[in-house]
Amino acid sequence: MLNVIITLAVLVILIVAIIKNYNVSAVMIFMSIVVLTAFSFITGTSLAGEKTTGNLFLDVYEAFQSTMATQMGKNILTMISILGYISFMNYLKATEAFAFVAAGPLRKLNKPYLLGAITIVVGIILKLALTSPSGLIALFIATLYPILRACKVPKASIATAFVLAISPIFAAGDINLVMAMGFAGIDDPDMVGIFVHYGVPATLFSLVGVLPVYMVSANYFDKKAAVADDEEIIRAASFKEIGVPGIYALLPALPILVAVLFSGVVSFTPNISYVAAIWLALTISMVVRLIHIKSLRKLFDELNEFYKGCGKYLAAGAWIVIGAQMISVVLDSLGGMGTLVTSIMGIVGDSYIVFSLLIGLFMFLLCAVTGPTAAGAALCPLIASYCSATGHDLTGMVQVAMMCAGWGFACYPISIGIILLSDHADTPIPTLIRRNVVPAAAGALACVIGGMIFFG
Repeated sequence: MLNVIITLAVLVILIVAIIKNYNVSAVMIFMSIVVLTAFSFITGTSLAGEKTTGNLFLDVYEAFQSTMATQMGKNILTMISILGYISFMNYLKATEAFAFVAAGPLRKLNKPYLLGAITIVVGIILKLALTSPSGLIALFIATLYPILRACKVPKASIATAFVLAISPIFAAGDINLVMAMGFAGIDDPDMVGIFVHYGVPATLFSLVGVLPVYMVSANYFDKKAAVADDEEIIRAASFKEIGVPGIYALLPALPILVAVLFSGVVSFTPNISYVAAIWLALTISMVVRLIHIKSLRKLFDELNEFYKGCGKYLAAGAWIVIGAQMISVVLDSLGGMGTLVTSIMGIVGDSYIVFSLLIGLFMFLLCAVTGPTAAGAALCPLIASYCSATGHDLTGMVQVAMMCAGWGFACYPISIGIILLSDHADTPIPTLIRRNVVPAAAGALACVIGGMIFFG
């Protein structure tokens, strides 16, 4: 019971820190160090594993170093590369040129919330090739954001659409879904078959709930906030007015094009990482810029804009990623949420409808406070036990549960996607979560209902 109390206390402190606008990265990192130190001494467990120093106190800092090294080499490297590229595109006015071209036909539609809903669908499709949520958010900021602003979609509504687009967990290559199947005891799962028979239907079920609710709720929140037109909306009438050649309009889209081309979607091309795709796009952009300005020295000087974009992220966002991972280590070590949920689920009995609804609810809530991996680890073994006893479709129930976890991720306050969009769209994190929760919950509920009807 003590682990449940400490877990809830950690979450309450974190939520209060976000609401009160504390330095969230500092709160997460140092609260994690304090809690993990206490946990180590109470349980006598070293957090450094085989790399233990022989001292429980020092092992906490070794664990912190390991977390930093892991994140620096994965998420943070990807993010600084993408945001550096975005900064370079903004400097070249390529972003403005891209928006001018892409937004032209869409302006005539004059339905901003329909465009937001279409963005959700487009983003979900792109997630088939690019499964990194944070990477997708950064690429959306570079490409789709200026288009939607040019079409007068309010900033906060764009942010909500982006978060909802990256939320579903359904792709064959989604590591969270692969891990969930493993947590449920499904060894060597056929992920392509699961995607076709369960992932696609679960996504369609969810969209039935998400899309109409998004359009209604986004319109409601924007009217409530009295959102007005502003100077950021692009009104240029020609490339001459922008001051760049037309070819520049292609440059912001290069990372997505390169990443998709070399992602396995095209059968005859090799696979490359997101970071490699971004740097290849940067190289092509540099060649185009060099042909235009005809000065190698000036080109190299202009690359400082790329480095500034990288540095801006390292100054704030990178430490939030590390802090979020540390909080995940804390919650995983304590195991309090799993204990609480298991206790509640133990009194449900064999009712399929009640069990399905509660699993969807708990997956949504757990992911909103701990992230998808911890949510899957806590509940997927419970789902496996239930399906073994009742004969229900285990794979289908795990897919539905992880889809609900994905929609809960739309309300995860320390996800790097929400943090990036909060800054870029000038929308406070609590406000963004309030806007996300209604369409995300509608998606989770629609998925659970669809799963109960079609998966059984």
